[in-house]
Amino acid sequence: MIKRFLPLVLMFAWAPAVLAFPPCPADDAQISPLGSPPGATERWFQAEYVMWGNQGIIGALRNPLAPKSKCKDRVPVPQVNISSGAIELSPSFAPSAGFGIVSLPELPAVAMNHLRLQYRLDFMIDNAALARTGDWIDVAQLEFAHDRKQVGKLSGVYRVRKIQRGEGPATVEVIESHAPVGGAYTKPPLVDRVVAVIPLVGDNDKTAIALRWTQLAESPIQTGLQAGLEPLSTMEYMIDSVLEVLGRSKGDVGRADDVLYSTSLPRQWADTLSMGLLDYNVPTDKDYGSEFRLVIDDPSLSAKAL
Repeated sequence: MIKRFLPLVLMFAWAPAVLAFPPCPADDAQISPLGSPPGATERWFQAEYVMWGNQGIIGALRNPLAPKSKCKDRVPVPQVNISSGAIELSPSFAPSAGFGIVSLPELPAVAMNHLRLQYRLDFMIDNAALARTGDWIDVAQLEFAHDRKQVGKLSGVYRVRKIQRGEGPATVEVIESHAPVGGAYTKPPLVDRVVAVIPLVGDNDKTAIALRWTQLAESPIQTGLQAGLEPLSTMEYMIDSVLEVLGRSKGDVGRADDVLYSTSLPRQWADTLSMGLLDYNVPTDKDYGSEFRLVIDDPSLSAKAL
């Protein structure tokens, strides 16, 4: 995992461990700063993280009332930024972006045959409206990669965006961008599309959302292993994934358990997870002063074997 994440070390800035990022680990998940000694848990439960981008943004990713909390983020908008919001399997980031990145377990290399795992990212976003129609802020991203070499590494990108589309409440949109099934690159990637919409309404000031992905590892060549053609230490497993977007259940303000969208991702595995200020569209910042914060509360990342 460290070799795969090395380019991030060379270009990403570090930040103190007291920041809100990373999400609080739950179940069997372990999240450590990049370069930490291996943990005592199985490798498929171990993840590493770094911070990247604008140091002012990174420094603001903390709860001002409880600076040592790792389970609350406060995301500022530092300056004007105009973005198309296009992803198209090549996600862009605002010049003043600042966020944390989790390198998820590299399942093709560390899994075992028939291993079935489920990971889940939970968090809550404040219901406050943004200043103007068309304003939006990207706060999270989950990237999937092919489990075998392809022309492009990324197979799918899922972004979580808070957006103001009118005078009513703001909404959370989950945007999907992925390659054609089967990895055929003779055609362009599918056009970005919104696959889930969560209105930020209700009696509470925050709304729960979750991304849940289940992954199954299978040996690619059972007969080859039996014949001794490929050592176990060098074999990479086939990974099939299912991604679900979850919204808040009726009557339950603290948990998102209604499946709003589900998709199968054959021969793909979850590679990286990012949270913070990724990209945003704010043509004028007069309504986003130094006190403005988009609230992300109770972020947690869980992992368990099924």
